[in-house]
Amino acid sequence: MTRREARIAAFQLIYERSVQKNKPISEIIKDTSQNQDFIPNKYIKTVLKGTEEKLPEIDSLINENSIKWRIERMSTVSLSILRLAVYEMLYLDEVPFKVAINEAVELAKIYDHDKAPSFINGILNKIAVLKGLKTETPEQIFYSTENTEIKTGSEKKYELKIESSDNIGFEKNNDANEKSTT
Repeated sequence: MTRREARIAAFQLIYERSVQKNKPISEIIKDTSQNQDFIPNKYIKTVLKGTEEKLPEIDSLINENSIKWRIERMSTVSLSILRLAVYEMLYLDEVPFKVAINEAVELAKIYDHDKAPSFINGILNKIAVLKGLKTETPEQIFYSTENTEIKTGSEKKYELKIESSDNIGFEKNNDANEKSTT
């Protein structure tokens, strides 16, 4: 079984556990093994046990880093992918965080709705920055959809102006006369 196949199996079992909340993960694995030609490898067992043990911490991180979305509102598929990826990022040294994020996005493309890949990517990147796995560089720009300051690194450079859906622009803070609109 390749790592990708093992990751898909782990995701499916995490999903199954999310749907059957009262059923222990060991029973879910046993049922899956009996119903399919499935033998969980070390990676799958580690991820399932670890995700179960760290679930409160993982869910808290997901909640804190998903703007305007509580885990209760997320699709079970998205939440299962996020749980798997967060566990891989934080607790599996053998999986680089970039690989965990990329694989989560790929799972979302296959198993989730059209907007899920970018949603999942955004949450996982925020967690990576928060946990020090990924560092912000001056070239990275972070902004919201409301009128807000846009920063590159720690220095405020532009202010985002949204007057209407047709008139969105950036106003340079050091010279109010210089404007650029898109």
